[in-house]
Amino acid sequence: MTSALAIIAAIGLAVSQPAGSTDQLIEQSIQAYQSGDLDRATRLAEQAVAAANGAGERFNALILYGDLRSEGSDHGAAYELYARAVELVETESPENTAALSMALSRQGSAALNMGRREEWLALGRRTSLLNRAEEEPIWRFGDMMRVRHRFSGLPCPANSEGFVRVELITYDSLGTDVACSYAIPDGPPMVMTVHAFHTGHTAEEAFEAARDGMLRNFSASHRIDEGTSALGGQTVHHAIHRQGETTAGVWTHQVRAWTIKLRLTHYGGLESDDLDAAARLVFSSLPDVIAHQDHCAVLTGAGVFEPADGMTSALGSALMSMTAGIEPDTVDALECFIGEANFQPAGGTVVVRVDAQGAPIDFRGYPRHSRAAYLQAVNDDTALNRILLEAGEDADGAAGDVRLPSRWQVRQVTPDRMAIYGQFTDTPSPEAFRQIVDEILAGDISPGAWISTQENGNLHVQLVEPPDDTPNPNK
Repeated sequence: MTSALAIIAAIGLAVSQPAGSTDQLIEQSIQAYQSGDLDRATRLAEQAVAAANGAGERFNALILYGDLRSEGSDHGAAYELYARAVELVETESPENTAALSMALSRQGSAALNMGRREEWLALGRRTSLLNRAEEEPIWRFGDMMRVRHRFSGLPCPANSEGFVRVELITYDSLGTDVACSYAIPDGPPMVMTVHAFHTGHTAEEAFEAARDGMLRNFSASHRIDEGTSALGGQTVHHAIHRQGETTAGVWTHQVRAWTIKLRLTHYGGLESDDLDAAARLVFSSLPDVIAHQDHCAVLTGAGVFEPADGMTSALGSALMSMTAGIEPDTVDALECFIGEANFQPAGGTVVVRVDAQGAPIDFRGYPRHSRAAYLQAVNDDTALNRILLEAGEDADGAAGDVRLPSRWQVRQVTPDRMAIYGQFTDTPSPEAFRQIVDEILAGDISPGAWISTQENGNLHVQLVEPPDDTPNPNK
């Protein structure tokens, strides 16, 4: 069951209110569920729905109550509760796509568990359209409903081994803790999630953390099977436990800093062959994850940063940007997660976008919650070489097709203007770019040129102090 505490933190249809009876009932319900008392948890959630005051409280209570009814296999009641949550968002806060998506996804899962496949498909299409823009920074969408996590490289197939994908989940706004959930059409009730999260664990640490997390909710269980198996050409750790009629299992593999985990719970409706099929769905894609992480691990560079603090360097940097315009590019790519950045007020991420061969496309620093503006290091030599060649000169002023060294411009990109900070003399290392991002955000590096679009569509270069409204990456 998705944690209702996470729902409360993430959705917030109404302004936060002091803890009251509804909040207390929700917390007590969650505690009862975690202690294994589903009946008491369900009663408390029902009371929370009745006591809810305001859209935010009602939404959280409805989702929690629906989750618990679903846990008890009362999918018809869960469906109605989720439908009420959908109607609530549509009436009270239609722009809250996160809340609407959550309620629609759960309504779709309930419809699927009731055998209403066409309705499940229709709700899934609506949810996908609703979430696409918000999810694209974290998930890479392809043809035939293909989805792949940008940072880890984990694929989440739409359907495989008899399972169908029902939801994409992002647990943190950085995109370093994600999951996709699955169900069996017209099959037994179960909870199946495929996780990718940035941990830095060893293989043993990853497995122990996953197993211990499972056992916190199954403290009275007994072990059915624990060991390793070969999947996707790799060693995968697993543990399967049973408590009453409920069977729970975890499977893990560590790919460099990323933990790939399958978590599955069912209520007596699956056989060992089904568990094996679920594990194959997840871990047969390990070669894709390993290939992407191997690309990320070997990224390196020796470029030295040169600030655009002089007229010549600022003008040269500005010239390179002018040849390509200042519209942010739309190249879709997998990304290597480098680390966090101190964007204000909520932080952000530093990434390297790479092509299919693992070569860097560019380096970027994004503020959390938005990708409309970002710091970037990009190789603009192609544009500058083109100018020189069209003039019949090479970098030394002589005729000929002689290429310049690889220069990577550092700039801030927004939809209508750029700030030019300087350039790396060659491809930078990921850590070198992250250090420059930190220095820019700290105010230690200032831009030497600004490029904006005028009303007539022409580009304007400014090499003097910026006006007060010049974009600041940390404001």
